[in-house]
Amino acid sequence: MESQITVFIDEGGDPGVKDGLRFTDSRYEWFTLGAYVIRAENDAGTVGTVGNILDLIKGGQRPVLHYAQLPPMIREPACEYLATIPARAFCLLSHKTNLREYTNPILGQLKAGEYYNWCTRLLLERVMCWYADQIKAGAVKSGPLRVIFSERGGHDYDHMFSYLERLIDQARTSGHKLRAKHFDPEMLNRSMWSIEPDEKLAGLQLADVVASAFYQAANRQSPNWNVAPALALSPIVATDIRGSARDVGVTVWPLSHQGRLPEASRVIFQKYGYRF
Repeated sequence: MESQITVFIDEGGDPGVKDGLRFTDSRYEWFTLGAYVIRAENDAGTVGTVGNILDLIKGGQRPVLHYAQLPPMIREPACEYLATIPARAFCLLSHKTNLREYTNPILGQLKAGEYYNWCTRLLLERVMCWYADQIKAGAVKSGPLRVIFSERGGHDYDHMFSYLERLIDQARTSGHKLRAKHFDPEMLNRSMWSIEPDEKLAGLQLADVVASAFYQAANRQSPNWNVAPALALSPIVATDIRGSARDVGVTVWPLSHQGRLPEASRVIFQKYGYRF
């Protein structure tokens, strides 16, 4: 089975919910999932893209690109360069502390083992929404997405994949318990999902740039807080057919009707079309 589109997914921040739900105004407040999405035919080009970003560093760096290890003055130019490459970027930004106040009427309160999977679902829904628009416009043919997750220790990927398969089954039988932005069961197929270490695939390293740039843009408590790199990515941040990135390329969770964001963290969301 072939796919026209490859989705690389990596994270920024800590997905643990214990500390994030306990402390306000701390570095634990935010977690991000970023997706770097390209045509499958351009997969090989990601190696050159990573190499060109690393070339921005005088004296060189390790051959693996880690956004957190980029000198601060290089981060914005790196994102500016990445935004010139044909691709689409998505980021789900979760304000964990805010979730203390939210109880889903069906699922109840947040459970630690489900948090990462919920974030993954929300991110993939936005990717599928954009993909559906591309299919309607004739830009690509329909088919399953190839989804590659960055490997992280301690996460039960079998459980996550089973969770996604349940969502696929529910979508096929109109049995979704939760309202989805867009969930097309034909776009997801377990045979097209894989887990790889960042150092193995350049595409995952570029997804790390997306996730980390937005993490630092939202996390006002971080000493590295800076919205400029995330704004520099705007040419490739996915939008809907009206040109809005809100709730497509840039998504905040809890959603607007589920909780309020701290004012200090709102700048990046306002830049991408949110109103508070």
